[in-house]
Amino acid sequence: MRKLFILLAVMVGFLPAHSQSRPVNAVWQQGSLVLNNGLELNGAVCYDPVTEVVQFRTATMVKAFTARQVRSFRYLEPAFGMIREFASQDFNPRSSYPRQTFFEVVLRGPLTLLRRHNRFREFIRATEQQVSGRPGFFDYVTGFTYYVRTEGRFLGIKQFKKEILPLMTKDCSQEIHQMIEKRKLKLFQLDNQVWLINYYNFLKGPLNQPADEYKVALTR
Repeated sequence: MRKLFILLAVMVGFLPAHSQSRPVNAVWQQGSLVLNNGLELNGAVCYDPVTEVVQFRTATMVKAFTARQVRSFRYLEPAFGMIREFASQDFNPRSSYPRQTFFEVVLRGPLTLLRRHNRFREFIRATEQQVSGRPGFFDYVTGFTYYVRTEGRFLGIKQFKKEILPLMTKDCSQEIHQMIEKRKLKLFQLDNQVWLINYYNFLKGPLNQPADEYKVALTR
């Protein structure tokens, strides 16, 4: 488990609160995509978090899909040698009418940890517009917001001590508190929160895998 703790600390180091203020160029990676009808496509995948559109490419065609058409997709992240997985979820915290949205799956288990890009819109003045020379709005993403999904609910990780920790201590109180003390975990830090969620899933997991065998995709 020490190995996992170090991995989390290193990976979270690449996750500042505001990681980038402009979209990066499209990058194609080898991966797969599962449509809502269950059809799986294998080829090159490119995801744009600004438009929330995933493109799929083979030697003969290129297609674009939204979260309403795709169940999940995944691709290899060469920089860290791991698979990044995204799943479509019904989500709209500001409305009673949820919409399909892509979330990245960070951890699976009784407490599934998800994250999505923070999206913003900025007004660009004419003097700053490099393409058309005309003013307009510029959409971009910066950083992530993390959620725990359990029993159909989304719980923001910012409410960790108030809402998420009680779920873990409800049936694993002794183990959780002992681990917090043993590791001297700081429950306001993201990497420590993720580590504890992963440990709880290990305690409850049907496969009973050692905690350091979990693949945690905390990347940029």
